Amino acid sequence: MGPPRAGRPRRLPVLAALCAALLVMSVSVMAVTVALPSIAVDLGATGGQLQWITEAAVLALASTLVAAGALAERAGARRVLLAGIAVFAVASLLAAAAGRPAS
Repeated sequence: MGPPRAGRPRRLPVLAALCAALLVMSVSVMAVTVALPSIAVDLGATGGQLQWITEAAVLALASTLVAAGALAERAGARRVLLAGIAVFAVASLLAAAAGRPAS
């Protein structure tokens, strides 16, 4: 690979950032899948209900991606990507800090 062209000096860092964002998105979907056994035990959910939970999480993620894409067209892809990563990080920290509900 030759030296970067004048118009595109940061192609690899941008690619790495986008790959990291895709990895984070995939992990968020995987987190729902990992939590399914606990959800089934705690809520007494059936297999069909667990499938609905999984599909609802994926549908919410997909619809958010469509809205974020439209917003990126107007506000700029870099801003929207950074805002999305920040919101995801804060939400993940809040979820990690959350305890079990009082019974």
